[in-house]
Parts: sequence; C-alpha cells; structure tokens
Amino acid sequence: ETARLTRRIERLLDWGRMEAGKRVYQPKFESVRDIVDAALSEFDTNHIGRGEKINLDMASELPMLKVDRGAIADALVNLLTNAYKYSPERGKIHLRVSADEKHVRMAVVDQGIGIARREHRRVFDKFYRSNELLSSDVEGSGLGLAIVRHIVQAHGGRVELESELGKGSTFSLLLPYPGARVQAPAAASAPARSA
Repeated sequence: ETARLTRRIERLLDWGRMEAGKRVYQPKFESVRDIVDAALSEFDTNHIGRGEKINLDMASELPMLKVDRGAIADALVNLLTNAYKYSPERGKIHLRVSADEKHVRMAVVDQGIGIARREHRRVFDKFYRSNELLSSDVEGSGLGLAIVRHIVQAHGGRVELESELGKGSTFSLLLPYPGARVQAPAAASAPARSA
C-alpha cells in the first residue's frame, strides 16, 4: 500500500513539473536495446511474483536514438503496466520494436478490453479514464497516458493508438532518430492551422 501511494504521489509531482515546463530531459545517444532492457527490468520489478511475461519481438538492427533513456523507459513502463492492468489473466502482451526510414517504433500490444474509437483522443487527457464501467475496479491516476504523450512529444515523436472494444489495444511510441530520412514538406496550398 505504501509503495502504491508513493508511486501515485511521484506521478502527480512528475506531471506538475511537466505542466510547469520544469521537467528537464537529458538526451544522449542510446541503443534501443538498452532502453527496452531498462523498461522490462522496471516492469518486472513492479510485477514481481505475478508471473507476467512480455513477448519481445525486436529487429536485429536498429539505429541509435538521442533521448533521455530514463524518460523513454518510463513511457514504455506506463504502456506495459496499462496492458497488464486491462488484460485478462494470462493474456499475452507483446512488445514489438522496429524501425523505418523516419522512426523507431515501440509497440505494446495487448488482448485486453480495448478502447472505443470515440475515446481514442480523450485517453491522453489528464485524469481521463477510458471505459469507466469496465475499469472502475482498476487502480489508476488517469495520468499515465498524458505523461507518455508529453515525454514522447518532448523528444519530437508521437504516440499512435489502434484499438476496438473487446479486441485489445496497440499503443506505439514513434521516435525520430538522428540521420532519419525526413521528406521535405510540400508547398502549402492552404493556410496552416494552429494546433
């Protein structure tokens, strides 16, 4: 109980620093393997004794990332923890890591309760919890995904979600890497819209 309360307090404080623009990231060149190993080690620590295993599928050759390793690992732990909490007992959780010409993709795939399409945007809002009727008995602060999005955007990346109710979810972190082939933007044919 003490550990649970401590994690919740730390999460609230971390979010406060992010909103105030005081969260400091220290990007360095890191191997994707080291980031994934750090996340899996932390996840195992949080779920010791529960027998949960992550099925890891990682490409053999991946570019280096210039990131804050602790922050990205924490984002992955958030996604793995959500997959664990919202999956049935013995439900398989996969972590798939690959790269294309622009990004390294880290995808957490579960067989859980899923998320209705109408909620896909809202789940990243602070304190919002999806599927309240289905998840009311699952502990959570409603900050995990907001923190994940903040961390990834601070590194120039984005988070993607694919999910349907009753069919599980896939949350993907897409992180650009140094030297990635980025297509030049086409000439604008309409005024740019503010975010």
